[in-house]
Parts: sequence; structure tokens; C-alpha cells
Amino acid sequence: DTTLPLRVTAAHEFFHAVQFAYDLYEDGWFMESTATWSEDFVYPDVNDYVAYVQAFASSPGTPITDRTAVRGLKIYGTAVWNHWLSGTGGGYGVGAVRRAWEVSDVTDPADFAIAAYDKAIGKSKGRSFSREFAAFSAATAEWRTGAGGFPDRALYPDMARKGGLHEGQEKKFRL
Repeated sequence: DTTLPLRVTAAHEFFHAVQFAYDLYEDGWFMESTATWSEDFVYPDVNDYVAYVQAFASSPGTPITDRTAVRGLKIYGTAVWNHWLSGTGGGYGVGAVRRAWEVSDVTDPADFAIAAYDKAIGKSKGRSFSREFAAFSAATAEWRTGAGGFPDRALYPDMARKGGLHEGQEKKFRL
């Protein structure tokens, strides 16, 4: 169907309208990563977001909040964080992303998406954003193996790796 790209874009832009009802001044990366994530729920067989996962995977040393990273494309690729959080990786369901938007305008500091995720994870009886993001980051190392709860993982590129662990170091990185 040649209209699928247009339909996915319409779903993405509609989600922006939903976001604006919650918090017009929220972090740009939060807006784009969740709008890109939402596309997969409207059109689960299209997987348009996978085109942006390369931008995420190629720049693990760049913050997910950097709107300029990888020519501005990384923030769209961070949809994988929302997939992980709402899927079997984080296990919080799609309500976790909705809850992040619900509390986004009452965070401290105001309109700070990391704080919104932290509150949403807490309301879901989870640990914290920091701990969940650390678990997510560890899971990205082998996201195509079936571990970590990433949908469409067979389509994901390998994560860029930098450095490595030596015998005995793994104890420092336990969550």
C-alpha cells in the first residue's frame, strides 16, 4: 500500500496533538521519541521507526536528549527506549508512557522529560528512571538475541560498541 508512509506520518503528527494537550513545552526529544513510538501501535506492521534505530545505535555515547545528534535523527530512534519501557523489557505497559505525559507539566524542574519518566516509573511501582535506563542500556548490547523485550529486533542494526569489559569488571556494573 503506497499510502502507508503517509498514514504513519499522520499517526505521528496526531500524537503530537495529543502531547500538546498535556504539555506544549516539553523536551523535544520526548515529543519525537514518543510520537515515533506511537506509530507502531497504530500501524504495527509498518515499522517505520526502525529506519531511525540506526541513528540511535550508531551513537551510544551521545545523550538521548541531544536534538542535533546524528543529523537530528537520534531522537526519533530513541523510540526503542519507549518500546523497551512499555514492552517486556521494562514491563510497564503502554500506560507508562502515557503516565509520563500525564505528569510532564508538574515535574521539577518543569518540563523535564527524565523527571516525567521517573515519576511514571515510580507510579508503576518501578525502580527509577536511572535504574531502568541502565537496564535498557545493558539490554541494547544484545537486543537482537531476544533478550530485553525489543519488538522487531531482527530488523535492528548492531549497537556500536566502545571499549569492553575485562575479567572481574562485570561486578562493577551489576544493577
